[in-house]
Amino acid sequence: MCAGQVWGRHRKENEWHCQGAGNDRGAGIGWITVKRGNGYQVVHRDELERTGGWSLVRRTLGCQAFGINLVEIEPDGQIPEHDEVERDQEELFFVLEGDATLVIDGEEVPAPAGTFARLDPEPLRTVRNRGAETTSVLIVSAPRTSGYEPMGWA
Repeated sequence: MCAGQVWGRHRKENEWHCQGAGNDRGAGIGWITVKRGNGYQVVHRDELERTGGWSLVRRTLGCQAFGINLVEIEPDGQIPEHDEVERDQEELFFVLEGDATLVIDGEEVPAPAGTFARLDPEPLRTVRNRGAETTSVLIVSAPRTSGYEPMGWA
């Protein structure tokens, strides 16, 4: 939600613009358009608040029950290697575009576009891009104690 940033109402009802870090289409300060309604927010991927290769989905939309971010990994790049033990979080990775490689406790697992992976908190993990094009990966996380109860049909 662009915490600590400058908000201003747009001419359209329930549409707000946040002056923040902007996106990769311009230098310096940019504007992020977030459509807000009673209990919802909508924003396009290109308008998410960003830092480096990370699109801050959770922060832009104000998610509080789970973490969700989108990372774009350049060729020969990777996200920081980590585990989630301290926060006791499961993580889900979904490769949207490109040809990623998950490295889980040192084992390389190919993850082309369309691949889902779920990890317990304990394994050490990273996502690498060994391809020639940018790879986009959606990462979702939540504490195992979040209280989630699956629907009967799912």
